[in-house]
Amino acid sequence: MVKVPERCVVRVPQAVPEELATISACVTGMVYHALSVTGQLMPGENVLVTGAGGGVGAHAVQIAKALGATVFAYTSSKWKEEKLHQMGVDYVLTSEEFDREIKGLAGGGIDLALDTVGLPTFSRSLRSLKFGGRLVVIGNVQPVPVELPLGLIILKGNRIEGSISSTRNDMKKALELSAKGEIEPVISQKVDLDHVEEA
Repeated sequence: MVKVPERCVVRVPQAVPEELATISACVTGMVYHALSVTGQLMPGENVLVTGAGGGVGAHAVQIAKALGATVFAYTSSKWKEEKLHQMGVDYVLTSEEFDREIKGLAGGGIDLALDTVGLPTFSRSLRSLKFGGRLVVIGNVQPVPVELPLGLIILKGNRIEGSISSTRNDMKKALELSAKGEIEPVISQKVDLDHVEEA
């Protein structure tokens, strides 16, 4: 048993599977915060999620859809395309030049890009934005330099922000979405505690 103050815990609704409860802080709560708080996502906006086939990205596309966005998902794995469509993604992009594809599909560009990859996709995520668009970077904390075209950012009035974690309220909101069935856990493998060292 561990004793902590009540303010340090969040009640998990009965309808939420254990798998989603365990990731409500670090994955789903963090993504909710990045989209809703940092990115200020509004219903009806276009959202791009890079790394959409990964653990963070796969939950991000579901949360963006639950928040009323039109979702563009970039994955370098073509075999994940069907699964992403099943998650509600409107447009799955597999070309490394996804910014060019977006211009044809979204007209003026993306309102909000959530980059979960970092260096390989950062520049194209930025170039995908419309005038006044926002780029939120999460998940990749490697201190590597990236190309930052200042003229493009200034002339298009774009904003770039990092988002690191979640608050208690973000966890509650993510759990509410989970309880409604709007987020499905994305699990590649389950391992019981007796075999955790083998994982």
